[in-house]
Amino acid sequence: MMIRIKKEHRWLKNFLSAHRVDAIISDNRFGLYAEHIPSVFITHQLAIKTGLGPWFDSRARSMNYNHINRFSEVWVPDNPHGYSIAGELAKPAMMPVPPVKYIGGISRFEKCDPVEMQAGDLITHPVDLLIILSGPEPQRSIFEQKLLEQLPAFNGGLYW
Repeated sequence: MMIRIKKEHRWLKNFLSAHRVDAIISDNRFGLYAEHIPSVFITHQLAIKTGLGPWFDSRARSMNYNHINRFSEVWVPDNPHGYSIAGELAKPAMMPVPPVKYIGGISRFEKCDPVEMQAGDLITHPVDLLIILSGPEPQRSIFEQKLLEQLPAFNGGLYW
């Protein structure tokens, strides 16, 4: 990981020497910051839960903040109050040094009007749950298996 961060930062330095840039927005890429240009780090995960206990969580947070503190600002795609997608991962007791701004949920999905379904359509009944899985293996498959184990308890309309 450290090698990748150094490569990203070296690439950015080369890029900045050839191009004029007013600001950098890094989507969870620790190496994409510059000291002389406003650099924003986007993450939903300020706290890290290792599953190994508070001491390990604290060490992981410290390493995470060592990288995040190089940025001018942090944007968290979550809500600052009330319903939170990332929960305590996005709202730790100890915050990084740069100002943290909660920018609300972001999605490429847009709300659309209900569509009248007719016989012959692929889906002819209301769907109460839609699951789209992606991500690195093996975590994606592990998550899929956990969902499949829990879905029989779901009381809404399912489409397989």
